[in-house]
Amino acid sequence: MSLSVTIRKMTYTTLSEGASVLRDVHFATSSGESVGILGRNGCGKTSLAYAIAGIVPRLVHGAVDGEIEYRGVQLAQSSTRNWLTKVGVLFQDCDSQFFSLRVGDEFPNSDVVDQFGLHDFLDRSPSELSMGQRQKVALAVAVAKKPEMLILDEPGTTLDPPSRRRLMEILERLRDSGMEMLVLSQRQDGILGITSRVLGLKNGGVCLDCPREALTTNAVADLFEIDVASLEGMPPAAEVPGSEGKEVTLCEGIEFWYSGTPFRLVIEQPLVVRQGTVLGLAGANGSGKSTLLYVLAGLLKARRGSTFVSTSLAKSKCRAAIVFQNPNHQIFGRSLREEIVFGLENLGLPRQEIEQRVAWSQDFFELGDLARDPHTLSYGQRKILALACAFVMEPDVVLLDEPELGLDLHYRVAVEGLIREWRKTRGTSFVIASHDLDLMKRETQALALIDNGKVLSAGPTREVFAAVCEHFGTDEHGLC
Repeated sequence: MSLSVTIRKMTYTTLSEGASVLRDVHFATSSGESVGILGRNGCGKTSLAYAIAGIVPRLVHGAVDGEIEYRGVQLAQSSTRNWLTKVGVLFQDCDSQFFSLRVGDEFPNSDVVDQFGLHDFLDRSPSELSMGQRQKVALAVAVAKKPEMLILDEPGTTLDPPSRRRLMEILERLRDSGMEMLVLSQRQDGILGITSRVLGLKNGGVCLDCPREALTTNAVADLFEIDVASLEGMPPAAEVPGSEGKEVTLCEGIEFWYSGTPFRLVIEQPLVVRQGTVLGLAGANGSGKSTLLYVLAGLLKARRGSTFVSTSLAKSKCRAAIVFQNPNHQIFGRSLREEIVFGLENLGLPRQEIEQRVAWSQDFFELGDLARDPHTLSYGQRKILALACAFVMEPDVVLLDEPELGLDLHYRVAVEGLIREWRKTRGTSFVIASHDLDLMKRETQALALIDNGKVLSAGPTREVFAAVCEHFGTDEHGLC
């Protein structure tokens, strides 16, 4: 079988940090092969994908040494335009690859509209879509180019279970038709199932290369620096008693709509979370979960009704903190430290307490150099920073929109452990919006099923979870 991608002794050094992200990388793929690339946040997966796509160093500046070939043609000897006609790319942050104000104008042809079920989106702006809907559009745009190779950075992570199933079917058909794929992932399961071979990246180099079926639990645990027991799954949090206390009414009788769109968020009955517990918000892409979190956080003002943050607050106490689904929408500082202290200084906390909280967040979230520019971080590292900024505020309620999106297994275990600890020791309440049914089953004590801006069902997780699975047409793991 002929070779497709060949990389010889490649090293990539960023200009902004002067750090070597990739070091002496060497591997080759065969024509028609689908390869998964696994690794921790910041290990260089995206940089490697960008280098193969020709984005690094031509569009994202940096120093690249070594050789990159595609079907015998050196990247250095090919024009960017010619190279990018051969490769289709889905960015992890799909917002960065839209250019048009209308979804329909993104497509060079309409062949993929039926395939991806996009008819209802064509006359809308990408900014009006949910993050999962935007990822679906971005992938369709990449496929519409009819490339020879697809490079997919965390595909399907923002999609609801039925959409993930359709994505798998589409990718399997493309793979079976001979299209080559590189699939970047933080997980060893799910979308990686379409690949036949797995590469592991660690410390900037390839440390693992094996058939997917030969990938062992021990190898994955070593790659993500976690113990095997954590990889096999934490017990449901319901078995870990929290300091469950009084009910907090999050909202009641609220209504919100975006001007110029038919969407309406209407929550008539009180939506409550008990102190020291986790309320999960489940629903399809575009159902209104993120909008509800924004209203609860006070970032969007309800057209009518009241929310728990609208009450008067003591200046030194944070009632609620939110982590957006896309961390790029809430990071604005020039350093990690500036991001972390911003909220603490607004609370008017004493300097000593601020420094103690900053030191805790730096240690727990493994943030490293706090002088670093957050915009040089990987997508997953920016999500970690956003989580640190929320937890460091020590709020009564933490609002988390897809909290594990972009996180590797190491950080997922750490964050879930922190949620359990704070429930038990601080009585902190959490509201989590997610498409990850395993996460919902593990960590929530109550669930609300959202559909088209309304609550279809709400109650204890043990009573509502079956209705959520039925709504999605899935089993308890989100598998259709």
